[in-house]
Amino acid sequence: MDDLRILIARLGWPIPAGRWWTMQELAKRLGAPATAAETEAALLRLLNSCKLEAEVVEALCIFWIAAAVEGYVANLDLLKRTPKPSLLSNLFLQALGFEAQALDVDLKVAPPDFEIPADFDGMQGLQLARNLRTNLSRL
Repeated sequence: MDDLRILIARLGWPIPAGRWWTMQELAKRLGAPATAAETEAALLRLLNSCKLEAEVVEALCIFWIAAAVEGYVANLDLLKRTPKPSLLSNLFLQALGFEAQALDVDLKVAPPDFEIPADFDGMQGLQLARNLRTNLSRL
């Protein structure tokens, strides 16, 4: 059975808890000498294929967890394979020891009349990873 292929496919599941578990398992594989090279190559291919910022951030989060928990040292290819630089992806890249990438978007401050959705705080830890809220508060 190809466990790595199955784990990467599970990242596409619509269940946040399932994706979170999968990210942790992939991070463990990055930290294990026997599976690190194969897992890193597969995750770099996944990262390179990302079309949305959310996909990029989710993939970078796996590398970040591996570095924080498993002692993984990020490969320079990580920078080359990050297709959609953003404020959040830059936070992960900086935490992995890289310099922030140049952003190719015209970012603006939220308008003064912007209202946070009523259910935003209630979703923390359920539909949104808690570290996302922490990183957003630093911006």
